[in-house]
Amino acid sequence: KTTRRCNYKMHRDGAFTGLCQRVDSEQELLTSTSDGFIMSWDCDVQLPVMALDCGRRLKFQCIAITPGGRFVAVGCEDHAVRIWDIVAMEVVAVCRGHSGEISKLAWSPDEKQLVSVGLDAAVCVWNFYLGGLN
Repeated sequence: KTTRRCNYKMHRDGAFTGLCQRVDSEQELLTSTSDGFIMSWDCDVQLPVMALDCGRRLKFQCIAITPGGRFVAVGCEDHAVRIWDIVAMEVVAVCRGHSGEISKLAWSPDEKQLVSVGLDAAVCVWNFYLGGLN
């Protein structure tokens, strides 16, 4: 490339609290916000190309997307992990196990497990099968 370009993204009603990149799309980023949105951004477009609203003012603290790009997990201020199907645009699981703020989420490469860690000094491993958690 011979030119450099800087592109910025902005969310007017809240702050960005997490960021992840889709493995299957080097141009697409996902963000979580302090006012309960998951937003999908294309690096060439200024406005979000998709926004999922949790339906209430719930602060999302972190975000992680599956390697296949279909499911997104967010750590929420109510100490729960919510998993969204971004194709169906709905919550498919709510995982409760933390007693404090969730600080990081990570999916296994085979998408069968999700690990969450929090400020409560807990590490939770969630088994994810066919859209549900055990």
